[in-house]
Amino acid sequence: MGTKRTKKLLNKSVFATAKERICYLFDHFDSLYISLSGGKDSSVLVNLAIEEAEKRNRLPVDVLIVDFEAQFQHTEDFLKRLVRTGKVNPYWVCLPITLRNAVSQFQPKWMCWDPNCKDIWVRSIPDVKGVISKPEQLPFFEVGTEFEDFVIEFADWYQKQKGTEIAVVIGIRADESLNRYQTIKNVRKIRYKHKQWTTQMIKGVYMAYPIYDWKARDIWIVNGRRGWDYNRIYDLMHKAGVKLSLQRLCQPFGDEQRKSLWLYQLLEPDTWQKLVGRVEGCNFGGRYTKSKGEYSALSV
Repeated sequence: MGTKRTKKLLNKSVFATAKERICYLFDHFDSLYISLSGGKDSSVLVNLAIEEAEKRNRLPVDVLIVDFEAQFQHTEDFLKRLVRTGKVNPYWVCLPITLRNAVSQFQPKWMCWDPNCKDIWVRSIPDVKGVISKPEQLPFFEVGTEFEDFVIEFADWYQKQKGTEIAVVIGIRADESLNRYQTIKNVRKIRYKHKQWTTQMIKGVYMAYPIYDWKARDIWIVNGRRGWDYNRIYDLMHKAGVKLSLQRLCQPFGDEQRKSLWLYQLLEPDTWQKLVGRVEGCNFGGRYTKSKGEYSALSV
């Protein structure tokens, strides 16, 4: 039988603990980047890293933005504001990457930024520093690469460019799902110097989760107290009655993600119209997930 692990409560705030973990990463890694979606968790993580990097004269902070094309316009607006501060160095990827489409049996996968569908793209390529929109900009990239493969290949490429061990800093929280909790708890994984909040991705690359023990309310508390910028789509979600624990951003057509697909229709109607014309099954998926009650987000 395996050793049973129980939670250890620390006599300090999650904010203070996260800052310690960020410090640890800067102490032990000369190179790191943050996986930035524009969502609330990764955005707080970036701001934590920026504060520490400023103290160490290590600005700008590298960030990886994998742009799925089918995203809220508010997300692009926020990411542009962040990039224009000059405090982050973006690898803003707008490449034809294959993604899951769980709302259609006829098109079980779709490809964002498909060059053959340019006339019906949901959004235009962002006009901002750091955008990678041509496959030749990343020598390892092949058109149609699966997202899960891309993130590993990018980390491998980045590590080789830096020539040293690197950290990929990710804003997941254990209370969001059982899978995320198990990612942290797994005692069999290879960790960096026995830190349970790290996981080896491949040789020389370690994933780190400095805010894994935060709750959703902690994100908004620190945003309010520090006055940090954030994605304003969350304001619209709040006005729509979406619970804090269910306010998430991701590509909208995955198995779990489709449950919030109909929110595009409510929060950004113009974006919704483009989604319907872009991805097979979008309109059906929006109606089905709402009518079947798969997404019990609205308070009544």
